[in-house]
Amino acid sequence: MTGVQTCALPICVHALLIGADLEGVNTFGGDFSGADLSGANLKGVKFTDRPVPGAIFRSAILKSAQFDSSNNLSGADFTCADLGNATFVGADLSNAVFRNAHLQPATFRAGEDTLTGIDFSNADLRSVIFTGASRVKLDGVNFCGAILDGADLTNTDLSGATGLTLEQLRVAKTAGAVLPGGSSRLEDVPKANCPIQVEKCGK
Repeated sequence: MTGVQTCALPICVHALLIGADLEGVNTFGGDFSGADLSGANLKGVKFTDRPVPGAIFRSAILKSAQFDSSNNLSGADFTCADLGNATFVGADLSNAVFRNAHLQPATFRAGEDTLTGIDFSNADLRSVIFTGASRVKLDGVNFCGAILDGADLTNTDLSGATGLTLEQLRVAKTAGAVLPGGSSRLEDVPKANCPIQVEKCGK
C-alpha cells in the first residue's frame, strides 16, 4: 500500500489515505469511517459489510467497487470519482455528492429512501441503471448538467427530482417512469432551473 496513510488495516477510522494504492488489498472487516480516500486507487474493492460513514472519495478510482446495504454512505463525497461499473446494492446514499463523477455504467439497486437528495450534477451517467424491488424514488436528486444517454430510469419516480431537461430525458430510458412534475409525458416536463457550476476535475 502506497500513499499517505495513518492506519494499520483493517482499522482505518478517520485515516488519511489520500492517493493510497489499495487495489487488490484485502479489506475484510475493515473500518473506513471518516477516512479521507481522495485520489486513492480502490479499483475492485468490496466495501460490503464494512463501515464507511463520512468517508471522502473525491477523485478516487473506484472502478468495479462494490457497496451494499451495510454501508452508510449518507453525505459521502464522490466528486470527480471514477465509478465505472461500480455497484451500490441497497447502500444508503442519501445526500451523497457525485458532482462531475464518471459512473458509466454503474448500477444503483435501491432500498427504501436510500437514493434521496443525491447530487449528480454534471456527472456522466451514461448507461447507469437505477433499479429496485419496487418503484425507485429519486426525491431531491439533482441531475443538472448530467449526461443521461442510455441511462435506465425505467419505472422510477422522478417527480421530486430536479434539473432534468427534456433533452436529457429523451436520450434516457424512461418507460413507466413518473416524470418531473408528476407527468407521464415528456412534453409536459417543466423547464429545469440549474445554476451555473464551474467546478472542474483535475487532470
